[in-house]
Amino acid sequence: MVVKSFYWKDKGYYLEAISTKSGDRVRRIDNDHDLYGVLTNYSLRMHSVDFHIGYSYLSQERPGPPTSWKLYKTSSNGLAFDKWMILSNSSRHHQHAPFISGRYSTGRLNIEGGVKYLNYSTPSLISYGIAGIPDVNYKEAVDMASSVEANASARSKKFELVLPNFGLSYALNKSLGGYFAYGRNYGMSVSLYPYFIQQKDAFYKKGITLQSLWDKQKLEIADNYDLGLRYIADKLYVVPSVYYARHKNKSATYYDTSLGAAFPSTVFDADAYGFEMEAGVKPLKNLSVYSSFSYNRFYFSHDISSQSGAVMPISKNQVPDAPRFMAKGIIGYSIGGFVLSPVIRFTSSRYGDILQQEKIDGAALVDFDIAYKSSFRRIGAKALDLSLGFNNILNKKYISIINTSDYATLGTTYQAGAPFTVYGSVSVVF
Repeated sequence: MVVKSFYWKDKGYYLEAISTKSGDRVRRIDNDHDLYGVLTNYSLRMHSVDFHIGYSYLSQERPGPPTSWKLYKTSSNGLAFDKWMILSNSSRHHQHAPFISGRYSTGRLNIEGGVKYLNYSTPSLISYGIAGIPDVNYKEAVDMASSVEANASARSKKFELVLPNFGLSYALNKSLGGYFAYGRNYGMSVSLYPYFIQQKDAFYKKGITLQSLWDKQKLEIADNYDLGLRYIADKLYVVPSVYYARHKNKSATYYDTSLGAAFPSTVFDADAYGFEMEAGVKPLKNLSVYSSFSYNRFYFSHDISSQSGAVMPISKNQVPDAPRFMAKGIIGYSIGGFVLSPVIRFTSSRYGDILQQEKIDGAALVDFDIAYKSSFRRIGAKALDLSLGFNNILNKKYISIINTSDYATLGTTYQAGAPFTVYGSVSVVF
């Protein structure tokens, strides 16, 4: 019987530049919350099956969604307080999850599976009136709040879900084996709240409250199936696999023209299928080659309707930030204590929105790594590791990160990839 408990506390804030109807502002986002929980696991063996029976509990305080945002104007004298943007209660996520799993092996066959029951409650959302509250800390601001904005508040919402998993593998011989795996996962987006608060006037004009949208929130559920082979020999390995995934209630952000507002919703269903392969070969004692390739078709499986009933044609569109092709190749050449490794990385084009109006071109990047490993007995070191990396040698301009739920812009933002970069590290073990 194993029992583990944990506690974590985080406190601080960060500042970010945003654009509002009143002009450019700096937003302060407070981050003051904790989380704690417990995990229990009891193991036993019965009829040649290894069982694990347990229970996990997690309690996490907000933010997520945020509890407080403040806006500041910029001036030659620094930041000047403008107003509060969000002032909300301190509430918690609660998650209970009993589970059972088992594993059985006979000869070349391994079978394992299990099931988890999820009982999850979202935090309640109470929005306080912010008029007249000066630049004070969060607790003082809550004490000064004289009203609750009911139309921008929502009750806690409870979800219950069964999460099964199953897998089997079979060794055909010493080098070759096959496997099949199935698993159900879930996700929960909390970004609806800040989107609503920033555009609440547009929602109020249509008679839409936060509670009415919060009631429609669902857990995103993904059923994943994988089938593959593993060939592993002394100088060669090849691991090909195919997969299929069905996503229900997928969260995505879209702009509703009938509202004049953008917000995330869990009204999307999506399918994914593809192929992945990793391979490596060592043709010479001092030479190794590694490569990987993936094809990913991840698309919305139906159209959706706006709040006014107008159809948004997104069926068969690739999900945002999902490239269809990715590839990587590495050559490692050893000479003395050095390993020289040229690297090529490729990502195909992607989209930043569900209507595929914001296309991001693909990019091929070239890197080069140098590593040196040796002992350094003269100073009593057991091991000396040196590394020097050259990333994006051709100084390619590309987009690295796509944020499809950016609170600062109420839409998609794009982060430029790093230019030609050199970095190094030194590690000494005595």
